[in-house]
Amino acid sequence: MTYLFKEGEKAELVCRHCKRLVSTTLRVRAYRLKESGIDVPGVLVSVCDECDATVAIPAQSSVRLLEFRRARKDESLEARIPTHLEDVIHLIADRFEVPVQTFRPGLLRFYLRELARDEGLAERVRQLASSELAQAPAR
Repeated sequence: MTYLFKEGEKAELVCRHCKRLVSTTLRVRAYRLKESGIDVPGVLVSVCDECDATVAIPAQSSVRLLEFRRARKDESLEARIPTHLEDVIHLIADRFEVPVQTFRPGLLRFYLRELARDEGLAERVRQLASSELAQAPAR
């Protein structure tokens, strides 16, 4: 039988932020997936009682996180960009030795998130959108 952890339970774990053994408490929080930046609500996590950082995630919560990871993969994202810029994406994917089909959507999501977060970057992209490099038929 697998033990199910409950909110409010205490443990001692090593906190990466405090860099030592600390007291932790299991709490329900939104947990941000590092690879996509999605906040998954209602995840049971172990929280450092000193710095309030997430220290660990019980195995029982991993299924909830996996569900959000899968749902994200099923979403589609389309963008119209010039062919030569699509070639740049292929070159970068090749450089990092990853399949372009998995690299492209993550790259586009990353830049869309950054554009929404950073007004300076958004303005720079607006200016570059009228550059010669960006002016070509898009498919």
